[in-house]
Amino acid sequence: ADEWEKIKTRLKPSQEPASIEAQLNRLDGSQVWVNLNARSIMDPEPCLEATVTDISERKRTTGKLRKANRALRSLIACNKVLVRSTDEVELARDICQIVVNTGDYPCAWVGLAEESGGKTVSPIARAGSGDCNCGADQMQSKQDQHGIDLVAKVMESGKPHISRNLNSDPDFPAWREMADNPSINSAVALPLLNDSKPFGALTIFSVDTDAF
Repeated sequence: ADEWEKIKTRLKPSQEPASIEAQLNRLDGSQVWVNLNARSIMDPEPCLEATVTDISERKRTTGKLRKANRALRSLIACNKVLVRSTDEVELARDICQIVVNTGDYPCAWVGLAEESGGKTVSPIARAGSGDCNCGADQMQSKQDQHGIDLVAKVMESGKPHISRNLNSDPDFPAWREMADNPSINSAVALPLLNDSKPFGALTIFSVDTDAF
């Protein structure tokens, strides 16, 4: 209804055809992207003639391309600092900054496993807008309590793990409570490997659902 009002408002001054893209809700609750094209006609009274085109697939393709380009830019920048870095903590800080500034993600942090060999991961670097720490401060004390957390899975498997929607992911209640930024909706934890064994993780957060 709101989108129709926008089109009607745009048609009144010029009477020229109007087009607008909108995300609408279907009756089953799912969402669909559409392109609304409308023009004002006399039939015989003034009315709107409109066509609606489903552009959901185009939006998905565009979104995937945007994600891929963002990841590529971050990877290139990370490779540059990796070549010249001589300090572990400085490298971790640079990577977090690249993820946030180049990758356009709201928050990222790097944690390393404790030498004791337990499940505890201690944050050594982070970057993010405002006071966002995305659970990094609490990770050390919470890790043993919540063994199914994203980073715990990475440390156990040595493989990346993704939470595509934090609001509905049953494996993420502890981190959902810890995250300072309520607009964060998805996350990925990437293993840091040495001889194929994980010694830490890079965790990245996004405001978008299904961002990774």
